[in-house]
Amino acid sequence: MLVAAAAGEDPQTVQASSHPILQEGVLDGCELLFQAPFKDHVYRNGGAAIATGAVIMLGFTNPQRDPIVAIKLLVTDLSGTAPDWERRNARPYSVWLMTDAMHTNRESLLKADTADNGGIISAFRFDKDFVAAFDSLIKTDKLTLTFNRKQGGADVEVPVTFPVDKLGRSAAYAFGECTLTGGREWQKRRAP
Repeated sequence: MLVAAAAGEDPQTVQASSHPILQEGVLDGCELLFQAPFKDHVYRNGGAAIATGAVIMLGFTNPQRDPIVAIKLLVTDLSGTAPDWERRNARPYSVWLMTDAMHTNRESLLKADTADNGGIISAFRFDKDFVAAFDSLIKTDKLTLTFNRKQGGADVEVPVTFPVDKLGRSAAYAFGECTLTGGREWQKRRAP
């Protein structure tokens, strides 16, 4: 798991990685881990913060059920200046993906709970809004999360642009390749 920028590090750099999730040696899912700085203009008057989380797709090994998408998010509010950042972790009340057309996957929410890191983890149906956000992610190496800090509160947008390596690939690209592979295998298992 990525760790929030340590003392002395620049919290303005996006960090990301992508990993397959195996179940008994078979691809069952994919995860895209990220840590992205942002300014919270909704609740903190432009205060600096770091979004640490993951977009996870699971369920490729079960042909009787559709895969699900999970979003895990912990917000760390920063105050002061480097290298002596003061940090305060905050659990968002809710989190969604947002498409380029300004739609979220809110209607697809199955369940939300407290994550193991103190943040939130939300499970969603795999639907057209996720496909639209996923399509944008693959084409642009960008993903937009929205979250709010309290029930009924205004949403904060966190745009995440994934860094590209020397070969022109990003963690978003690797996540896309993983999910396409898993999706094809799931379709094969599901076929009569």
